[in-house]
Amino acid sequence: MSKSKLGARLTFAGLSVGALGAALLVAPQAALAAVTLTSITPSTAAPGTLVTVVAPSPIFVRNAGAAQNPVVTLTTGNTACSATGNGTTILDATGEDAANSAGDTSSATFVLPTGIVAAGAPAKVLNLCVYQAGTLQNDPATITVVSPLTPNAGVPGTSVTATYSSATAAGPFAAATPTVLLSSAGSCPANNTATNTAFAATSVAKSGNYAVTFNIPPGISTPGANRSLLVCTYTAASTLLTDANGSRTFTVRPTISPSGGAAGSTVTIKTAASSFSAGATPGVLMTTNLTCPTTYVTSISGQTSAVGTNITRVDDNTATFTVPTALTLSSGAARAYNVCLYAGATTTSAQLADPLNSFLLTPGIALSAQTGTSGGGNTLTFTAPTGSAPFTTDTPGVVFTTTGCQSTYGSPAGGVATTITRTSTSVITATVPSDVLATGLSTPYTVCFYGGTATGDALIAAAAAPYTITLAPVTLSSSVGSSAGTAPGAITVSSTNAFLVGVSAPGVAFTTATTCPAIYPANVTFVAASGNTPAVQGVIQASAPRVVSTRSLAVVVPALPLSLGTPTPYQMCVYNGTSTSTSTLIAVATYNSTTVHTLVSVSPRAGSALGGDQIVITGTGFPTTPGSITATLGGVPLIDVTPVNATTFTATTPIHAPEAGVPLVVTTFAGTRTLASSFSYLHALKVDPNTAPNTRPIDVAVRGADFLNVTFGTNAADAHIYLVRGEYNSRTVVSGGNKVNGPVQECGSVLVISDNDLVCTLNLNRRLAPDGTQIAETTALLDTRTATDPAVTGVGVRLLTSAADALFTYADIGKTVTGTGFAPNTVIVDVTPASGGTASSATLSRGTTGALSGGITINSAARSVPLVVTTNSSSTLNAPPGTFTQGDVNRPITGGNVGSGNYITAVAPGGAQATLNAATGSSGAGTFTLAVFGAPVPNGAYNLTYVSNGSPDAVTADPNYRQSVLSSGSVFTVAPF
Repeated sequence: MSKSKLGARLTFAGLSVGALGAALLVAPQAALAAVTLTSITPSTAAPGTLVTVVAPSPIFVRNAGAAQNPVVTLTTGNTACSATGNGTTILDATGEDAANSAGDTSSATFVLPTGIVAAGAPAKVLNLCVYQAGTLQNDPATITVVSPLTPNAGVPGTSVTATYSSATAAGPFAAATPTVLLSSAGSCPANNTATNTAFAATSVAKSGNYAVTFNIPPGISTPGANRSLLVCTYTAASTLLTDANGSRTFTVRPTISPSGGAAGSTVTIKTAASSFSAGATPGVLMTTNLTCPTTYVTSISGQTSAVGTNITRVDDNTATFTVPTALTLSSGAARAYNVCLYAGATTTSAQLADPLNSFLLTPGIALSAQTGTSGGGNTLTFTAPTGSAPFTTDTPGVVFTTTGCQSTYGSPAGGVATTITRTSTSVITATVPSDVLATGLSTPYTVCFYGGTATGDALIAAAAAPYTITLAPVTLSSSVGSSAGTAPGAITVSSTNAFLVGVSAPGVAFTTATTCPAIYPANVTFVAASGNTPAVQGVIQASAPRVVSTRSLAVVVPALPLSLGTPTPYQMCVYNGTSTSTSTLIAVATYNSTTVHTLVSVSPRAGSALGGDQIVITGTGFPTTPGSITATLGGVPLIDVTPVNATTFTATTPIHAPEAGVPLVVTTFAGTRTLASSFSYLHALKVDPNTAPNTRPIDVAVRGADFLNVTFGTNAADAHIYLVRGEYNSRTVVSGGNKVNGPVQECGSVLVISDNDLVCTLNLNRRLAPDGTQIAETTALLDTRTATDPAVTGVGVRLLTSAADALFTYADIGKTVTGTGFAPNTVIVDVTPASGGTASSATLSRGTTGALSGGITINSAARSVPLVVTTNSSSTLNAPPGTFTQGDVNRPITGGNVGSGNYITAVAPGGAQATLNAATGSSGAGTFTLAVFGAPVPNGAYNLTYVSNGSPDAVTADPNYRQSVLSSGSVFTVAPF
């Protein structure tokens, strides 16, 4: 196919080139089975190269003589070919085999577009997908696209590969080894002859027919500065080679920078090879000796020498050191020292094979002021040290630079001092130039002094310490924010200094660079670093910042893209205007662009309405600075919010009304996010004390919620604090008005202190009847009953199971059982009531003595009290010591002339006397055996439970019914100790 025909057939994504572009969509052909391509030539190529694709069968079809061009799609390595050609593409191209223009073809050609891989960037392996009328024709295949120049920067000695495109399958280097020149003239020579501006590369060799490798020759770097050279490649016929990728530029970095300065200067060394091993500190010797020793030494006899200090390995190719103060000048004038570099700092460390480097040690000039304001205009006095007289001419050159001094004056890009006056050979004055500007809060400049202002005038001195431009420190109201920006809100920039005096329309720009541009910049799109190609730092202007006062301004932060999806620091640069040529920097601060956090879970998902529970919140993008996270749970702020890492923080829940499924709202500098239905505040109680014996009443402090909204009383429908064995359940009435699981006792005499606190009295020496009412009358206690069930055979049985479901209830605990087969004083110590058709059972204090016969008798909860002396019409009973106990208080007592309505109200110390609630009968006094009724609350673990309505089935009948939940704080243990 001819070049003209090829050019007419090329089509890129969304762009048709040539008149035949409209012919891409024609009547579709029948789908063909995908085939494995026979070849892709070349399989590795630079952008602009003609590529031929060959298939084992005709997959490039023509329809009725009209061109139906195949489409070639290249996708990134992790994006496979789609079946219909609709995947993400880097480019589309079409080609056609001219030799088979009248019918089906098995080959096609296309050109790799430029721009796929930038200079210095690593190669890309792309999937090659061939489509005919929108249908994929081939099995998976790849092509490797390489950079036109790799790397595109380095020091002398660096090995470089230049890859060229070709319009022919043979490639540009099919005949013989090419020639490579490096030109500093701005253009390539017409032929391959080296000149004083075109340097011959070394170790030139072709790599296949499309690439050439070579080394950067020594001696072509510029001391202390980068140098850009054109890469000029010539074919064996001495013809300059050009291709679709245009010119290739290689940046030669200085091996040592700066190349001169005062003692104490920091110097950076670059090497071509990976010279500096990880974990090892290089060795540096500065000496007047003409050559370097082959192994590391610290001195050379007869020469002025000293080792570098503060040596730091930066990476495999870079190290820094400080020029030692032990070096001396030459009679007060600048003196050259060779820099010897070693792999380490031991006597066996070998010299690195880089070219010898020279550093010019100069007198250290003192400045009359070490700091100044941006924009210059002030006059400084420069004084040489005692014994040094470097200013021998009337017009020395003075240059302010942020990159270090060059060995010669050269052609400074800026920073040239004005109004230079020589007072003596050791003192001059000069005006700081207007382009000495700030690029950050503190911007150090090195001041370099030259013998004159001609290009070749040598460096004669350098400032002993930097001249630093300082800006007023500013504070941001928020230094972290969402990558989407703050609109419609804004942040403020404030200072204790009046940094906005005379500024009515400031400019604000954000940059990913580590320093701000000195002059207000235009917008620049960020481009990440690739291979040896440095990143292009982004600049984003803010829109119309507003001056609030001479010390403050407000700015809407624009959208600030993230680097690699991670939080990205930006320098926020404030200028005294918006002119991209004259507006200078007046303030700077760091602003962090980040993703708005996400919320995943809260653990645990429920806790007490009283608060105080620690919860763990997980998600992504949480800041880790203390105080950077605020959060509410159900609208109430969380307490003690503590960042753990970017995915976790902890907090303590606040007091909150009982409520299920409340939202979590988390706010950071980046924004606010909500996690709906994340947590439930449960009505849980906390009681104190949480244990007591069953011999006396006890006051209990109860913490909960909702206490002020209810009435505590003796009516069933009132609110109550119940002592319950397990979970209180009034949902279903099972028999005789009893609750499924009613209270064992009630904590009465309630005193409400606040909505969250009350005090009540728990009488553990008595318990409630099965229907939940207080046992107060002896008639209620005389409930002795006999049953033929259960049947037990055997000795030592302690568990009785009744087929009659409701035979045993909790009210039986503490009662005695009698009958054939029971040991004397056998007491029921525990009961499992009937539930859902299951039989009830009772646990005995003693095992049976034999088979039961004739049924069992469950006796009332009463005990015999002998030798009680009564007096007519008296409320005092007397008996032998130890007869009565404090557990008898509030228990009914009967017998003799003591009526059925009497109960004990007090017991005297020693238990020999009891006081009744009412007087005995007016006659019949004597000595009797009386009966004291009422069982205490059995020893065991219970729960104190709050209910807003104590009626049976209130949970369904009362729409406002509320009940506390079981929790560790509500557990109450009845035990003697």
